[in-house]
Amino acid sequence: MARGGGSIINVASIAARFGARFVGQVPHGSAKGGVLAMTKHLCAAGGALGIRANAILPGLIYTPETARFIDDPDGPLPSILAKIPLGRYGHAEEVARLAAFLASDDAAFITGEVVTVDGGMIAAGPQLGDLVNNNPALRGLVGVSRGSTGERSTVHRKVELGAGAR
Repeated sequence: MARGGGSIINVASIAARFGARFVGQVPHGSAKGGVLAMTKHLCAAGGALGIRANAILPGLIYTPETARFIDDPDGPLPSILAKIPLGRYGHAEEVARLAAFLASDDAAFITGEVVTVDGGMIAAGPQLGDLVNNNPALRGLVGVSRGSTGERSTVHRKVELGAGAR
């Protein structure tokens, strides 16, 4: 800071972006959402002083805290990995390398950004099959989007084809 400027790197969590039904995520997600808001405010206030502020949102990263359920053979890991396009959990070193880049002069024009490190989990969004199959009222429905035609989308019951039909 003596030379002027600087880089603030906040670490939040993907829990700041969506709700979860496990492990009491309300306090954690709420606090990490506050970290995202703080990052945006620090960006706006610090820019004139040459201070950059960015946030990192780690997803499932192997740490001593997550090891207890990642290493549990009866734990939720397979169902979580099924929602991650890269099909694996991350490592602390991957988050650290991103932080090093954001702190470097190579990122001198990057500020106010939230960078997700989750193997594509948030980008992939909820899996439609999970949403439909977990709700008995929606099972067997097929949606038809009309895109930008201005017509309303429609939803139909899926027609079961008999044996030999294609």
